[in-house]
Amino acid sequence: MFIPAAKQLGLIHWHFLRAVAAEEALRPPQPDVLNFAAILEAGGYRVYDIPWWVHTQETDRAGLLRRVAELLVPARRLEKAAEQLARRAVTTSDTIIETANSFGVAHRTDVAAILGFVQWLAAQNVLAPGILFHGAVWSDSRRAHRIIDVPSMPNEAALQRATSVVFGLHIDGADVQERARASLMEELYDGYGDENEPQLDNQVVFARMREEASDEFLHFCLALRRSLLELYKETLRTLPIELLLHNHTFWREVISRARPSVEMRPWDFNSTLSHSHRVSSRLE
Repeated sequence: MFIPAAKQLGLIHWHFLRAVAAEEALRPPQPDVLNFAAILEAGGYRVYDIPWWVHTQETDRAGLLRRVAELLVPARRLEKAAEQLARRAVTTSDTIIETANSFGVAHRTDVAAILGFVQWLAAQNVLAPGILFHGAVWSDSRRAHRIIDVPSMPNEAALQRATSVVFGLHIDGADVQERARASLMEELYDGYGDENEPQLDNQVVFARMREEASDEFLHFCLALRRSLLELYKETLRTLPIELLLHNHTFWREVISRARPSVEMRPWDFNSTLSHSHRVSSRLE
């Protein structure tokens, strides 16, 4: 069972899933045969993405920019920690849960900051958290694999299931052990005949479980950070240049991008001047 600290990540995902359900409820019934001409004539499907929120819903863009800017560093820390998580030994599914619980405790402050922002978005509009869970960043297939049915209010069972999705224990209707065995069998089966079905060593299965789960969790943290970054950039584009003069996050990003092109070699001006003098003397 996941502890409350780990379930905070599950609660973030629950908000994403509730936004998906709300979006689906707003879509008109889909006919047996798609009539694309009629869809285009009606203005197409409404896309509840980052530009939709920033340009048509948000009334305090400067405030939104400040909120998101404060989350970029915590989100980056979570991503780096998720990369390190893949190095831990895994022996069972329970070990993955123990590791997830330890992660939640160690990074509760960063998770709480992001959860607070997601809850703030949800208080504005139930669809709003979905802007951080859009296929443009997550990829449509990996996003679809993370979608499960959830109730309109979070309960213990829903949070446990959502958290298991976040940490890669349950993806696309299969648990991590089923996925690990299926992928290994697919790789090994071609080398055996029907009479010699390959046997999988448990340690090999456990190693693949770790790879599967850690990859899914890393993608969650990576896509979450990139979504926040895209929201920051889209909001930044809408603001007048005067507001950027005192925006520390904006200038940090400018400096970090400029640093690789800056001349880092320390120059000895005395040597340079004497060299110039020698050249000048020869010319004379």
